[in-house]
Amino acid sequence: ESTYQDYRRPDHVEFVRSLEEDLKRRDFTINAFALKEDGQIIDLFDGLADLENHILRAVGDPQERFHEDALRMMRGIRFVSQLGFKLEQETAEAIEMNHSLLGKISVERINVEFIKMLLGKERSAGLKTYVETKCYIYCPGLRDYGEALLRFSDLSNKPLKSEAQAWALLIDQLALQESQIRVFLKEWKCSNQMIKEVQLIVHGL
Repeated sequence: ESTYQDYRRPDHVEFVRSLEEDLKRRDFTINAFALKEDGQIIDLFDGLADLENHILRAVGDPQERFHEDALRMMRGIRFVSQLGFKLEQETAEAIEMNHSLLGKISVERINVEFIKMLLGKERSAGLKTYVETKCYIYCPGLRDYGEALLRFSDLSNKPLKSEAQAWALLIDQLALQESQIRVFLKEWKCSNQMIKEVQLIVHGL
């Protein structure tokens, strides 16, 4: 892949025969493995150690990785929630420094990662990281709700069973009025069916 002018897609793609060249463009070290035919693991970036220590570290220069695809920042925060991993310091600092790049990413793509974060087993840690890195500022309708999101993170990690439940609990923690619910979810590009499901749950809270 070449340079990324829009922080989403490479300007052009070329096939390479170098495994190292391929692996060094992966997002995080825990996703940068390869397996030989004889079963030997190729681990060029110490991803096995990070996996064992529950550390989420960008491959190489985190600034470059997030400029290649800014959605990787949200994916990293989602992994914090789903896997219970902790962002390595330089990686976390790079996310905070580049959080505004999320403004270049489609809402639909951010939505997918955001909901997976809310459904993660370590939702509290994910939400705190989401706020600390300032990524929430460039997500629909959340710019002014940093404190509310932190209060949300103080709730127990009781698992949520569905996307509709996740949206409903978020809306409750943001203290949105009933008239604001549809507008908020439309900003997040939710379907009409999802909006109906969320409204039913909210009415029952």
